Amino acid sequence: MNFVNIELLQESYIEYCFRNNIVLSELECEVRTQEEYDKLKEKYSVCENYELLLNGIYKKNFGERGVYKGYCGCCQKNQYFETMAVPEEELYFWRELFKCPICNCNSRMRYIVERVRHKYSNKKMYIYEKITSTYRELEAIVPNIIGSEYLSEELKSGEAQNGILHEDAMALSFKDNSFDVIISNDVFEHVADYRKAFMEALRCLKKGGVLLFSLPIFKKRYNNVTRAKIDAKGKMEYVLEPEYHGNPLSKDGSLVFTEFGWEILDVLRECGYKDAYAIAYFSVEKGYFGDIPVVFEAVK
Repeated sequence: MNFVNIELLQESYIEYCFRNNIVLSELECEVRTQEEYDKLKEKYSVCENYELLLNGIYKKNFGERGVYKGYCGCCQKNQYFETMAVPEEELYFWRELFKCPICNCNSRMRYIVERVRHKYSNKKMYIYEKITSTYRELEAIVPNIIGSEYLSEELKSGEAQNGILHEDAMALSFKDNSFDVIISNDVFEHVADYRKAFMEALRCLKKGGVLLFSLPIFKKRYNNVTRAKIDAKGKMEYVLEPEYHGNPLSKDGSLVFTEFGWEILDVLRECGYKDAYAIAYFSVEKGYFGDIPVVFEAVK
């Protein structure tokens, strides 16, 4: 890949988009219902137009793979993000791409880190995933942070293995009111009982504390869909064909128990959070793409 050529092409392309009112440079706002999100997406259709045009450039010029010059909020300087073309109906997958080659964080990870840097870096924090690029970046900006992993069903929460803290999201070992902020990056879809996990996070948050998390969401759907569950006898039951996502600690990946729709916001409120909303975000400068992606915050 010729970085000089892509940089010149990108700059001329962005200029063209601005001249023709094709792109909104940056977006960040709270939405509390599926209807609010749909209206937002309709209002800012220029965001999707930009992604479609950019995707077409990768397909046409670079054999589907490409780089994108943008500002990394983790590294705090311009980088060439690694990305690739996707089918037009799968632009949401760009939340997993635009990876910085220096910090190794993709688009959604970089957004989480930047939000923490600007709002929560002085807070007491817990993150469910320690063996990740996200944790490494957060550790550098948050003095008071604890990280863990789910290591084995044979371990109890609070035990350690090879220096790594084990925690089960459904039965955390921490005392009530322990943290100002709890962070999760694409974890809850892999938890057998996500309601129990939400309530455990609520228990461990201080009053006014925030659960900040990302997960794949089916934006055209309200209902959550169960793909697998544990029955009353503790036996795994597959409702749909088993699906697995990547897991740095397991070559087999992590089983998906739930596909989330916008129902997740109502579930959070039912679990006892006084407020729950999605944060819709987009940025040309920072490479925050993915069909106007969202992360979630729930406030105790």
